[in-house]
Amino acid sequence: MPTPEFTYTPNYTYPVSDEWDTGVSASRNGTERRASRRASALKSWDLDFRTLTESDATGMQTFFNARKGRYEAFHWTCLLDSTQYLVRFDTDKLTFEKTGNKRFRVRVPLRQVTA
Repeated sequence: MPTPEFTYTPNYTYPVSDEWDTGVSASRNGTERRASRRASALKSWDLDFRTLTESDATGMQTFFNARKGRYEAFHWTCLLDSTQYLVRFDTDKLTFEKTGNKRFRVRVPLRQVTA
């Protein structure tokens, strides 16, 4: 089964974070040993959709529920660097806020995962 793709485009610039995984072990004499647990940083994004149509909000909610929240990975292309990433939702809950006549707002946190 092919990996699904999240095709919705946020309305506004979104923050991108790089996260490293560093293990730190402290000895009894106070010295520390540090080790990098991965060769590169994993990225995360906080997408902000402020003017979703009712149809797009329903489609996004259906996509989210089909992935079972954080459970299943999918592809997403970042507009800032035009790179396709394998990601997961970084939450098990999406809250859609009605902002106007059939318009909705939702914040969608994504986190890069390794294959």
